[in-house]
Amino acid sequence: MIVRYKAVVAGCAALLSGVALAHFPISVSPESDDGLFGVGWTPIQVGICSHRPFQLFPGDADVYGIAVGLLNLNQKSAIASLAPLNAVANNYFTQVGLIDVCEFNYAFEVGLLNLTGRNIGVSVGAFNVESNLGDRGGDPYPWLPGLQVGLANAGGGLQAGFYNFNGCFQIGAFNADGGLQVGLFNAASDYGERSAFQVGLLNYNPHGLAKWLPIFNFSRGRKD
Repeated sequence: MIVRYKAVVAGCAALLSGVALAHFPISVSPESDDGLFGVGWTPIQVGICSHRPFQLFPGDADVYGIAVGLLNLNQKSAIASLAPLNAVANNYFTQVGLIDVCEFNYAFEVGLLNLTGRNIGVSVGAFNVESNLGDRGGDPYPWLPGLQVGLANAGGGLQAGFYNFNGCFQIGAFNADGGLQVGLFNAASDYGERSAFQVGLLNYNPHGLAKWLPIFNFSRGRKD
């Protein structure tokens, strides 16, 4: 029982941290990381960590191939990247690490924790956070949602997991502050402007037909 209690506490702490991060810009700044050779682009990046002389090329080079870091990466862009701590401003195909940090994910990222400014691809991990904010310009695809698949997801578009927070379409055991929610327990926000349609064992919606309803509930945004 003690082990289970500690696991629940640790999981909730990690989840709350992810939700907090969802309200702040997620930024990758590789400009200060030099390599042994100064280039603007390269087909491959190899290093131990993202500091000279421990990687071949600078962090602000575009990698039109694969980037590999033994300890970490901090790269402007890559087609594919692999490192325990993997930070890439633009992920064009595959990003794999224990912790992935990405300003713009176009395709796939896989990690224990994925922190993404804008996701129009797929994030797979235990914890996934999308902030919808970044430091490198506007969103060229505001109409295109990404997919988060994990134990807990926060701030994304399409979400599938045990716990989902602030997504436009959510499928999970517990869903909070979403648009279309399908799960065991669903809750709409007291302060949100988003319309909500809920299907589940128990549904809470402060602006719905009733605050608490089984099977289904819905609202058309916040009522002033």
